[in-house]
Amino acid sequence: MKIDFNISGLKCDNPSCDYVNPDIPFEQYEQYVNCPCPKCGQSLLTPQAYKMCLAMKSMGSFITKLTGGAKENDAELRAPLDMDKDGHIRIKK
Repeated sequence: MKIDFNISGLKCDNPSCDYVNPDIPFEQYEQYVNCPCPKCGQSLLTPQAYKMCLAMKSMGSFITKLTGGAKENDAELRAPLDMDKDGHIRIKK
């Protein structure tokens, strides 16, 4: 089994702001921690949310290593997730 979290893009959590940038790769997230939203100034990526992203990546790698990785006939499951500023995750509708 292989678990991989493909994390990318950032959006502002301010309900009155519609800023979204889907092109920011996870590898650049660290530079966006506490960075102000270009539209409203609220923190674009909180330390809590960034830590959760790191934990998800680490967990996926650990499970993949523990199970021996992907096998030829493994099914693939994709589920788009959304995370709030506190690092709480939910499945997108």
